[in-house]
Amino acid sequence: MILVSGFSLPRSAATLLVLSATLLAWPGAVSAQTAHSAKQTSGSDATSAPTPSVESLQTASQALNDMELVRPVLDLRLTRSQIDSLLAALKETRALSVAVKQQDEDALKLLAPDILTAHDALFKGGTVPADFDKKMAAAQKASAERFEAARVKALKRLLTTLNDSLTPAQKDAAEAWSVQFFGGRRIPKKYQANPSAAPKEEVQAMALAALIEQALMNDRAYGLMQQYVPAEATSAPAAPAAPDHAAAASTKATAPPASPAP
Repeated sequence: MILVSGFSLPRSAATLLVLSATLLAWPGAVSAQTAHSAKQTSGSDATSAPTPSVESLQTASQALNDMELVRPVLDLRLTRSQIDSLLAALKETRALSVAVKQQDEDALKLLAPDILTAHDALFKGGTVPADFDKKMAAAQKASAERFEAARVKALKRLLTTLNDSLTPAQKDAAEAWSVQFFGGRRIPKKYQANPSAAPKEEVQAMALAALIEQALMNDRAYGLMQQYVPAEATSAPAAPAAPDHAAAASTKATAPPASPAP
């Protein structure tokens, strides 16, 4: 069964750094580091900084993970009204996630007797019932379909919100983020034979969709966006310059996201 947590996709940026911080947070790792530090400082340098505690390392790791998750959106420098609009949309998409997880849990409850029967048979030297794998495959397929339907609906809701509320400069910044993140300008598949013909609005819609999937399709995004305090309450600061659409040499034609634009 697929028990989803928001609609998040794996992220690549800072993964090694997060992993390093997480590994250091293990008590054994901290103890080893403490012992090593004690050997180095014993009888020589009594003023060395103490080894960070497990709690502080875990806090730092979580803070880094939070930053990595929503930074693409926060770098757009949203105004208070834009944040309020986004929070309203995130509240709806979070409800979709909760509903999908509840449906998965309900389906799992119905399958529990079959699962326990198959478990007992297998661990007592027997074989799994003939129809067990077929039931599990059907449940997996239904779960995946529910998840995808909710994901598409959530993406469309958030894309509409950002497309309606962001300034041209902020949309340019989102496109610049997409170029940096994917290593080139992404365009709809139908324009790959002639990339320069791709309308700016469609290119930026792809960029916004990618930004949403990276930063906002996660249960934690709502709480993190609630914490954000905009530097300006009335207008968004000028965003970084967008990439040159006329530079065909740097154009990278790619297919659009699987989910349709609203």
